[in-house]
Amino acid sequence: MSLTTPRAGTSAAASPHDVDPNPNARSSVLARPRHWKGECLFMTGSARIYQALLFGKNVRLMQSIPGMLVRAGFEVDVIASRPLPIWPGKSVRLHYVPGASALLPAALAAIQKPYDLVIPADDATIGLILGADIPDALKLKLLPVCGVEHFSHLYSKIRLAQAMHAHRINSPAFRVAHHPDDLADCGRALGYPLLVKVDASGAGEGVYECRTEDELKQLSAAPISFPVLVQEKIEGQLLDLSGFYQAGQLVHFGYATIQATVSGPFGPSSMRRYRQLSEVAAEVFDELQTIGHALGLNGFSNLGCLLSQRDGKRYYFEADTRPIIWSDYTKYIGNDLALAIRNYFQSGTTLRHPVPRNTDYPATMHMVCPQRMPVHQLLLNRHQSWKWFHREGLGFMTRKLALKLFDVLPTSRRVFPDRLLH
Repeated sequence: MSLTTPRAGTSAAASPHDVDPNPNARSSVLARPRHWKGECLFMTGSARIYQALLFGKNVRLMQSIPGMLVRAGFEVDVIASRPLPIWPGKSVRLHYVPGASALLPAALAAIQKPYDLVIPADDATIGLILGADIPDALKLKLLPVCGVEHFSHLYSKIRLAQAMHAHRINSPAFRVAHHPDDLADCGRALGYPLLVKVDASGAGEGVYECRTEDELKQLSAAPISFPVLVQEKIEGQLLDLSGFYQAGQLVHFGYATIQATVSGPFGPSSMRRYRQLSEVAAEVFDELQTIGHALGLNGFSNLGCLLSQRDGKRYYFEADTRPIIWSDYTKYIGNDLALAIRNYFQSGTTLRHPVPRNTDYPATMHMVCPQRMPVHQLLLNRHQSWKWFHREGLGFMTRKLALKLFDVLPTSRRVFPDRLLH
């Protein structure tokens, strides 16, 4: 069993473990975010406090998770190679290592202490664990799946597509090209347009759209690593259904339509419209539960699909086993992930349809990820981006950005004194 399964009798003591924090690293102590309307989820009295370990390279993916877990009733050990803009304290203990190569040894030392939840924060860290020369039993303690048999689909687009096909999960048709010469055969079998995807990549990198045979021939001469996944391109609305699982059971998910991306059409999203789970069809719950069982999901999952214009079905193409930068945003729509996690660990509650409407919140809401907004849109407060900086506790970044822009714009030198700009 993975350490992400709840354990009875786990100590709630906040004692430090064997990972020494880097004395030269400083955590950023920032203004606390303003709370949204809703109940306080902190554990009080004699309620058990759970223990979580979060570790990884990607600071942006990590920064909202400790606060969310504290609201769910956890104390959190964070192991990172760079300072995080979060509040350290009794419930969040920060441990810095000198570089990314030291993350895995630190995490292996940390799991000598029993944890209720272990979270590798990003794809690169998951790849590091999979490639490590350590026993599978130790890998299982660090990876968010239920068993060793589920390692195969981690950090691999090819094996994920094969696993979804084997379990009859609705997903785009695909072929595997082992050599550049195979691409032409894949194109003839799938038709156009199609997508060519490097097996292990993230943030939209290594994804190429080919609308004609000539474009595919040009790609065959490009310096990309083989084998690659060649996949039918589904025309339709891009959805994010990222969630949280335990022992293959669906505990929580968010329903979001992607409205804007950065770094091209296959890059990370910068704007979304979230929908309350009360407004989501029962079929979506069933599909996500099937995916959880099939892939043995046991933690965070970044689930992406396309709602097809052709037949109205959802075609799943992504299931990264990690948090996303949007993980904690569902609290603004009345479906708080922290509450769902707390209820699971306290009483084993999983997610079932129907979900009651939370009348304190709107049925849908447009949301912005300010860290991914272009500079000019931030400066002009497009899409109310400053509001989202403030909500997410990033108001300091707004001020820093504005002052930096004033510093570099020539006209600002005639308007603002130096003491304001520096």
